[in-house]
Amino acid sequence: MTAPTALNKVSFRFDREKLLHALAYMADKDVPDLTKLKAAKLLFFADKYHLLHYGRPVIGDCYVCMEHGPVPSRSLDVMNRLVAPDEIQDPLREEFGEYLKVDRFLRKHPLLRSKRPPDLSIFS
Repeated sequence: MTAPTALNKVSFRFDREKLLHALAYMADKDVPDLTKLKAAKLLFFADKYHLLHYGRPVIGDCYVCMEHGPVPSRSLDVMNRLVAPDEIQDPLREEFGEYLKVDRFLRKHPLLRSKRPPDLSIFS
């Protein structure tokens, strides 16, 4: 048996705008307790479903195996930046802040909340 090569690897282009609107969609639908962990799980299931049925994922992220299951690597990086302390300035927060707000009030894990409905026209 031969070792896997780069030719065996499938990769997709990560789409940050689709991530924004996917998170905004979840928040707008009032997904209960929408933490980074729950969002990561829902993104995995959405990408998996879409890949199996349509041959391409929704977000195009690279998933890594973590303690609590598969995690979308680049999406997690973005969500970490979103929930970082307010003192840390980040232009990404302004971009995502148009649609999402972070609820930290008396919470161990910040929640993502909707500010306005997502633009669903960016999805196929």
